[in-house]
Amino acid sequence: MKSNLLQAKGKILMILLSILMFVACEKENDIPPGLSVEISDIETFPGDEIFLKGMVSAENGIKSIKLICDGIELEKVYDLKSQSPKVFRFSYLYTIPESMSEDLDDVLSIIVEDVDDNVTTKEISVKFLPDTTDPWFVSLPPNPASVDFDVIEEKADYTLNVEMSDDRELSKLFVSIPDIGFEKEVTLDGLTQKESMSIQFLTTGTYSGTIKVEDKVGNYKENNITFIVLPKEDEDPIDDYAQMYVVNADEDPSAYVLGYYKYMERTGAYTYTTKFYAANNDTKIAFVPTQNITADYFGVSPYVSTKLINKNGYALPINIADKGYYTIEVNIEQKTYSITSYTPQTPEYTGVLNVTGEGFDFANWTMSTDMAKVDAANPYLYSVEVGVSYSAEFEVLFCFTNSSWSPIWRPTGNEGSSTTVKQNTGWVADVGTGTFKDVFQGPGNYTITFDLETLWATVSSKH
Repeated sequence: MKSNLLQAKGKILMILLSILMFVACEKENDIPPGLSVEISDIETFPGDEIFLKGMVSAENGIKSIKLICDGIELEKVYDLKSQSPKVFRFSYLYTIPESMSEDLDDVLSIIVEDVDDNVTTKEISVKFLPDTTDPWFVSLPPNPASVDFDVIEEKADYTLNVEMSDDRELSKLFVSIPDIGFEKEVTLDGLTQKESMSIQFLTTGTYSGTIKVEDKVGNYKENNITFIVLPKEDEDPIDDYAQMYVVNADEDPSAYVLGYYKYMERTGAYTYTTKFYAANNDTKIAFVPTQNITADYFGVSPYVSTKLINKNGYALPINIADKGYYTIEVNIEQKTYSITSYTPQTPEYTGVLNVTGEGFDFANWTMSTDMAKVDAANPYLYSVEVGVSYSAEFEVLFCFTNSSWSPIWRPTGNEGSSTTVKQNTGWVADVGTGTFKDVFQGPGNYTITFDLETLWATVSSKH
């Protein structure tokens, strides 16, 4: 009997010991959760956005992840106990409240707890980032600004338009013209704002002014401006033309069979744009709506170099001081223009380039002599001299390619057609059958140039 009791007690003790060992095994994981975060120290400011991203892992599962920082009023909790994933990736976009103090020097705590109550904590420094960036002007009036004076009304009304931006928050705009007693302050807000204001001049003359924009902490940008107030100049009427052309005013259009009139695309009412290559320093340009320099002719006022006017025989050409590539934009209604230099991003062509077509002194649809670079400093501009042996008024067809017929440059808007009219709008790399059809001036030698950046071709007169 006693022996049976001892045996029973032993069995009970074994069962209890097994239970204890099982429980102990269940609790023996004391390895803290893994945590990696894709962010280092944080410098921020009110209204800024911070992106918190990381990955957490735990052998027996994750119970929670907490993102806490009192200084920026952040308290984000991922409650995962019902799922207990072993791996969890978090990403959280948080906007810093406007109430954040400029004295902020705090830590953001990322606290991870697993199902075994093991905890991993990572702290990231959070500090205020002072605003040291000045605001900037997105657009300003031309400088000098032209103001038309009405001699009958004895006054001139000018509308000043300006747009400005800041990386955090705009605060104020100031416009000052001391000689006419004009002082105006406008309250701004947000990151970008446009403002328009009317200014009245009661006498002709030249007036100096300043336009200043300020952000919320006092950083500012100031621009000087000159207003030239003159009696209204006599100008010819304008239309909203289908296109415009830019011309080199120093050259004679009769020296060209093709390409003197560089096409400008209409981008909106009275607005036009194109890419243009100034082959020399101090290139003089003007704008015309047709391929004719004796009709409407747009240049600048002799008195205000920023005022674009239509008056043939009166308007002056615009000077481009340095050779190079430019984007040109004009608004003939607002009488403004911009000429902005740029560095071409077009990959340099490394193959052979030829002219081919019909009507030349080489066999039809064979290749001309290889085109050569016009200027060693310009990898995009090529030229070649070709001969035309047919009688006057013969229509010559041509395009640009090489003996491999790849690529082929054909007239824009004429892809897939065998001929095109003399409306030259540009060229495009195309696999169709389009060629340029033009009337050359009888037999003789002609120079053909092709610009692979502006996609523009010219043909000189015979020589």
